[in-house]
Amino acid sequence: MKLRSASTSIPGKGNSVNGDAVWADPETGLFICCDGVSGHASANLASQTAIKTIFNVVRAEIGKVRSTADATQVLEKAFIEANNAILATSKAKDGDPKSRPATTATAVLLKNGWASIAHIGDSRAYLIRSNVVRLLTEDHSYGADMIRKGMWTLDQARKSPYGNTLTRALGAADYVQVDLLSVELSAGDVFFLSTDGIHDPLGDAKMRTAIQPLTKLDGAPAVQSVIAQSAAISTRDDASAVVVWVDELDQTERTISQDLTANRKMDILSGVHVFKYLSYAELLKVMEVSKKMEVPEGSVIIQQGATGTDMFVVLSGELSVRKDQTHIAKRGTGEVLGEMAMIDNSARFASVVASKPSALLRIQRDPLFALMQKEPRLAVKLLWAICSAQNDRLKETTQNLVEARAPDSPFHEGHTPFQIELDE
Repeated sequence: MKLRSASTSIPGKGNSVNGDAVWADPETGLFICCDGVSGHASANLASQTAIKTIFNVVRAEIGKVRSTADATQVLEKAFIEANNAILATSKAKDGDPKSRPATTATAVLLKNGWASIAHIGDSRAYLIRSNVVRLLTEDHSYGADMIRKGMWTLDQARKSPYGNTLTRALGAADYVQVDLLSVELSAGDVFFLSTDGIHDPLGDAKMRTAIQPLTKLDGAPAVQSVIAQSAAISTRDDASAVVVWVDELDQTERTISQDLTANRKMDILSGVHVFKYLSYAELLKVMEVSKKMEVPEGSVIIQQGATGTDMFVVLSGELSVRKDQTHIAKRGTGEVLGEMAMIDNSARFASVVASKPSALLRIQRDPLFALMQKEPRLAVKLLWAICSAQNDRLKETTQNLVEARAPDSPFHEGHTPFQIELDE
C-alpha cells in the first residue's frame, strides 16, 4: 500500500499540560489518537503510556499478521497490555477512581488491504470514502449510552453535567472491553482520528462538513484546517487529530475482481432488504463475518432438497433458480437467496446455478448468530427487517388469494377447467 499521513496535537487554552497524544507511522501502518481523561491523575502519562505500549506490541507482533483476524487480535492484545501498563503506573487510593490515570484510545492498523480498528472511550475514527463521511466508532460515554437507549435527546446529553462522563477508558478498570472493527480498503480512502476537543465543539453536522474536503487536501495544513474550525467555537479542550490517506493498494491485495471495490460491495450490501436498518459500522461487522467467493458459470450454489443454513448475496453476475431442472427465476446484483434457511434449516425449495460467472457474498449462520449475540441492537434490526420482509410477502400472498377467489376470476371455486376453456 501507498500511504500518507499527518498529525497535530494542540493543548487547550490555559492548559499547562497537553493530555492528548497521537502516533502516525505509515511504515508499520499504525495510527493512534489518545485523550488523557481530564480530572484523573496524570492524564498525559496515561495517553503517552498507551501510545508507547500499543506501538511496542504491534511492532513485536506485526510479522505474524497474516489475516484481518490476526490484525484485530494484535490490536486487542495491545489495548489490554496498554491498560495493564497504565494501571501499573498508579493504584487507586481509598477507592477513588480519579486517582488512576486513564485515557481514551482509537487505533487503526492498515495491513494487507484492510484497516483494523480498535477503540475505547470517546475519541473517534471516521472514514471518508467517495466524498461521503462515515463515523466508524461509538462514543463510550454516559450521554451517548442514554441516546442509544432512546432515553435522552442529543440536546439533553449536551446539557447534562454527566453527558461526557466516560463509561470505558484505558486505565479506568482492571478489565478492559475493546470495540473491534475491520474495513476492506479502497484506493482513495481517508481515515480521520480525532479527540473530543475537535468533534465536540463542531457537532456531528459541522464535523462532517469540516473533514469531507480532506480527500482533496494534503499534509499538516489539512489537519490544522479542521482544528481551526473547531477552535473558532471552543479552545478549552486539548485538540488532536491524525489523517491517513490510502493512495494505492497492491494488486495482490484484491480479494474479488477489480471492478468490485470495497465501496461497491458495501453499497450492494446496504441495499439488501435484510440489512436495510443497519448503520455503516454494523454493515462492516456483517461484512467481516462473511466470505466472498467467485463461481464459474454452471456452478451449483444451492442444491434442491439439500439442507443448509447459508445465505448468499449476489455481488456480480447472474444466477438461475431452478425447480426440478426448470428455470423459474433469475437473481442478479444486490439480490439475496436463502435468508429463511438460516432460521429453519429446511430443505432447499429449488436449486440455484450460476448462469454467468458470478461473485457472491456467503453469510453463514453460526458466525452471523455469534455477531448477533454480541451486538443486541444489530440483532434487533436484522430480525425486524426479516419480519418486515415476511409481512410484505404475506400481504402479497393474501392479496393474490383474494383476487383468485373473486367471482370473475378463472380460478374461483365455482369455475371448472371446462368452463375456463370455454370462456377463453
